[in-house]
Formats: sequence, structure tokens, C-alpha cells
Amino acid sequence: NEDELKKVFTDNGVDGNKFDAAYNSFAVSSMQKRFDKQFKESTLTGVPGVVVNNKYIVIPNEVRSYAEYSELVNYLLTL
Repeated sequence: NEDELKKVFTDNGVDGNKFDAAYNSFAVSSMQKRFDKQFKESTLTGVPGVVVNNKYIVIPNEVRSYAEYSELVNYLLTL
């Protein structure tokens, strides 16, 4: 939640008032709305899910190792 997120930032030296200003800013609100829209339009059902190039969905249970996962994502980035 917002309080827990704020604590992570303040514990790492970010001023609480600056966090509040950024968190409640128009820019962050716009990014969140855009993310929500893209998530709803995708076929992702939860986390972890990775969309590469706003086109390909990497399904973790289809990958056998981190190296294979990394190779797949890097390949998709070239398409």
C-alpha cells in the first residue's frame, strides 16, 4: 500500500513531503492510468508476467532456466 511504499523511500533517504508530492503528481497518476489500461488490454492474469515490445508475453512456466528466460527476452527485443 501507499504507506509501505512511502516507508521504503523514506528509509532510504527520500524526504516524505517530496515523496507525497511525486506520488500524488499528475505525471504519476497518468502513468498509473496508462499501466492499468495496458494491463486490462493484455492477457496477463497476474505477476510475474512480462510483455516485451508491447507485443509478446513471456510465460514463466514455459521457461526452464534463468538463462533461457534471459535469452528469450533478449531475442524478443530484437523483433
